[in-house]
Amino acid sequence: FKVVDLSPLNSEASSHEKAKIAEDIKEACSTLGFFFVKGHGLSRQAQEKIMTASKDFFSLPLHQKESVRIVPGGFTRGYIGLGAESGSNQLEVKEAFSYGYPHTTSFNSLTGPNNWPEPHVLSGWRETLEEFFGKMADISKLIVKGLSLALGKDAEFLEKFTTKGDEISLMRFIHYLPQNNSQDESSIGSSPHTDWGFITLILQDMCGGLQLYSDGKWIDIPAVEDLLLVNCGDYLSVLTHGEVSSPLHRVVLGPTERYSMVFFYYPNYEAKIEPICKGNGRLSQEYSLFANQEESQERSIAAALELSQVPFGEYITQKWAQVQRKGY
Repeated sequence: FKVVDLSPLNSEASSHEKAKIAEDIKEACSTLGFFFVKGHGLSRQAQEKIMTASKDFFSLPLHQKESVRIVPGGFTRGYIGLGAESGSNQLEVKEAFSYGYPHTTSFNSLTGPNNWPEPHVLSGWRETLEEFFGKMADISKLIVKGLSLALGKDAEFLEKFTTKGDEISLMRFIHYLPQNNSQDESSIGSSPHTDWGFITLILQDMCGGLQLYSDGKWIDIPAVEDLLLVNCGDYLSVLTHGEVSSPLHRVVLGPTERYSMVFFYYPNYEAKIEPICKGNGRLSQEYSLFANQEESQERSIAAALELSQVPFGEYITQKWAQVQRKGY
């Protein structure tokens, strides 16, 4: 897996440094669709702090977690209980907590108040999570610059579509439960899927379990200290006519619990982006974006729509609603 150094993008990068970043990201995005980043500015201390915050929440009694449960409908803020979401007919043995931008100035189906536990339950917890959200948004903006270079454009090319992207972006803390003998093939950590959106950043513990489907087989994605993992989404892949790969991946359960922090960084809600590459790549893969992930598994009408004609936010709202499961 390619490791990309983002630090030159924090300053006035030389033409040589820009070319190196563009080359590395282009290679990663056109093949596996996953790459690691270093030089991102998220300190080891900050990583440990947010990992502890995640464990603190999931260690709460169930009734306290349930007090901030999400409301169905595509706006995902709060606690998602065991089995409450799935991208397939499999039971996903995980629980999660989702939150978004704390100071939005936009009002649409993807913005609104976060659903926080009461301050006395987890003192200082909200402030820790809001700080982490801001850091991950800043890192995402650097990656967007690098992606612009990788696509043969100026570093600022994609920025104009993401000026308010952080306001609808979503952070998700995920706790995967350990595998046990009573679970069968109908249970999994996270069903095989491609991400729907633009780019995804992942901070994970060292337990492993994340896998990528490549060349007809599942391969393990290593957990590496101090590196963040990045993968590209369906929306970006379609915009580039397949030049950027949106990788099929899953999480398998292991003997121990697993924690990860997943940041879905999006373009503006109203973004209607014209294709960036035309005809060079091949739209040969299956995209979760265009599949109806309701329990009926019927195809979605979104497959018939042109991305440039529909606001980005409408797609993502629809997708979050589809994976919610009733009765959990």
